[in-house]
Amino acid sequence: MSENSEFFGGKVAVVTGASTGIGLGLSRKLLESGAEVYMSSRTPAHIAEAAESLRRYGDKVHAQVLDVRDEKAVAEYMDYVAARGRVDYLFGNAGVGFGQPYEVTKREDWNTIFDVNVFGLVNCVHSMLPHLMRQGSGHIVIVSSVAGISPLPYQTVYVASKHAVYGFARCLKYELDDKNIKVSV
Repeated sequence: MSENSEFFGGKVAVVTGASTGIGLGLSRKLLESGAEVYMSSRTPAHIAEAAESLRRYGDKVHAQVLDVRDEKAVAEYMDYVAARGRVDYLFGNAGVGFGQPYEVTKREDWNTIFDVNVFGLVNCVHSMLPHLMRQGSGHIVIVSSVAGISPLPYQTVYVASKHAVYGFARCLKYELDDKNIKVSV
């Protein structure tokens, strides 16, 4: 833990999809390691409960209701966070799963999954990137899935969205490599 404390101590991280699962666990570990964390999630009750569970970290915990599908709200939130000071990490974790046979999948299912998993991520990166460029550094960590590199039966929509996420992240890494902004997926 001391290695992580030195590495993340004093750093500022934005974590989307932070009210449950990976996002909440990541937020907890970052806080344990000394980071300040801006957590967000689209479900008010869930993000409030998550923030309450981390209150022992005091003013290092910031919780916000945010639907990553809402481009304007995402831009306002990222501007707000960046206006408070340096941002070291953007963890693009918000996402939704989906599993059912392709033959019964409707177009609105595709729209919902891609709006959250792909375009929500794009909204977050697009809104935070100018701030990272201005400060001359940062790290964008994109949470994908094994589904981004390997097919899973009865998860056509989800797998397609995670393949898009993986491809987006890999290309973005090359575009930002010489700008001192790291991208991991």
